[in-house]
Amino acid sequence: MIITDNGSTDDTWTVLGVLVATSPLRLRAVHLALDAGVGTARDAAVQASRAPIVAFTDDDCLPSPGWLGALCEAMTRSGGPSRPSVVQGSTLPWRGDETHAGVWARTVWVKEPTWLFETCNIAYRREDLDAVGGFSGAARAAPPIPRRGSADGEVGSGSRSSRRAGQGGEGRAGWSACPMTTTPQCEVWGVASPAPLSAEPLSDDQPVERTRRRARPTRASAGNRPFGEDAILGWAVVSSGALVVFAPAARVEHRHLPATYRDWLDEHRRLRLFPALLRKSPYGNLVLWKRPFLAPRTAAFDLMVIASAAAIVLKAPSVAIAGSLPWAVLASSEARDRVGRPAALRLAQLALGDLIGCVSLVGGSLKHRKMVL
Repeated sequence: MIITDNGSTDDTWTVLGVLVATSPLRLRAVHLALDAGVGTARDAAVQASRAPIVAFTDDDCLPSPGWLGALCEAMTRSGGPSRPSVVQGSTLPWRGDETHAGVWARTVWVKEPTWLFETCNIAYRREDLDAVGGFSGAARAAPPIPRRGSADGEVGSGSRSSRRAGQGGEGRAGWSACPMTTTPQCEVWGVASPAPLSAEPLSDDQPVERTRRRARPTRASAGNRPFGEDAILGWAVVSSGALVVFAPAARVEHRHLPATYRDWLDEHRRLRLFPALLRKSPYGNLVLWKRPFLAPRTAAFDLMVIASAAAIVLKAPSVAIAGSLPWAVLASSEARDRVGRPAALRLAQLALGDLIGCVSLVGGSLKHRKMVL
């Protein structure tokens, strides 16, 4: 196990040193001199690794017993370390902290292969990570246009930024989900790979307890928060010919991150980054719902806005009511889930958030010249 201390300013590095020295596990601690983003931190951990398979999870996740074994077994069934594969596990909210985190807490759901390639639960071949230059290299060199095959699959995103938000990017994906119980013909993308990531050689006699590295800040972020580096890496690896396999038995539970309603609104402002993210790769056109829409719910909200405007012009309230029904149906489950207030009030709060998200997507689309609504 490799743990990266990503430029912490407290006593994390000291605590990790004690843990490495006393733990019965085989641990390696990697220290970055400054916080250069989670992608750089993960690259440092990959460089410090020796195994042919690299699995990722985060410090706000609790892997279940057998998690790593299930990921490796799925990799073996899909062809083993000799065949390019990306294995995604299932991620569910941890129920142990749901009550204390509040109704606007953020968590993650991954119940099927997703185009975001969330690093809270995923495994790659080390060789494939090196080939695309890791997180930083993939972000610098977006993959070229892939050569399409015949196994274009429908994959819906199970990732939810807020309980049952329904705001994830549900839609077409440029790969097929490969069941572990069969050997279907999966799409292979025939493209060249960028130069491999340079890594310091690790000899058997090198101390495994600590490795100090100075990180170069390569961050694509909103403020100080990195965004989309895991999705870009997944796209790059799939472009190099990797298959996507989903392993439901490889389960982690994601903590509920405490948040207020204002925090939740801030998350919707971050939607302005999606056009820039999707413009980095030809996969951007494959993962959108009905091509211009981020998700069915964003499309339904756009319809509600258009219908409301038409109702004002035509002086026909029935037009606004009819145009609002699809959004109300999609948002009602989240309104019921966010207990503590009447459902009507929750729907109004959700509508404000989706309005902010709509404006953010339009602004991002204009800025980055990539239409995402």
